Amino acid sequence: AAAFDDSDAQAVAKHAANYGAAFKSGNFQKVLKARPPKMLDYIAGLYDMKRGEMIRDTAAQTKALMAEVTVHSVNFNTDALTSGDTALGAYAFVPTTTVMSAPGKGKKSLDSQTLVMEDGGKWYVVPIETAQIYDLVKQVYPEFNSVPLP
Repeated sequence: AAAFDDSDAQAVAKHAANYGAAFKSGNFQKVLKARPPKMLDYIAGLYDMKRGEMIRDTAAQTKALMAEVTVHSVNFNTDALTSGDTALGAYAFVPTTTVMSAPGKGKKSLDSQTLVMEDGGKWYVVPIETAQIYDLVKQVYPEFNSVPLP
């Protein structure tokens, strides 16, 4: 793979922004379709489902769970990203801050990393809210086994 360059940085910023806009607007089908197909197929297989049916069902469940939640902002700090390359292509971990509120809960801020990665010449987005999610990424993509989570 070639070294992470300006065009990669632009792709990361674009895909992160599109993902954030979909999440903020509650378009959970688009949020899920931003994830790598190989990862979606793996998760669907765990539940003996097809990818499309898993996306549809998960999007509906997420929409129901988020019904009373207001997403105020999703900020991707692309100036502080950690980037590199695997055999799949370029990747970047983007520090992400999401601000949400729910009735009776007030505003909450969640700091996380968002993995924006290339696979097969296409870019995908995986929010990494927990170490377990990154473990799942490494199960599906062993190329990330030697890449530490920032």
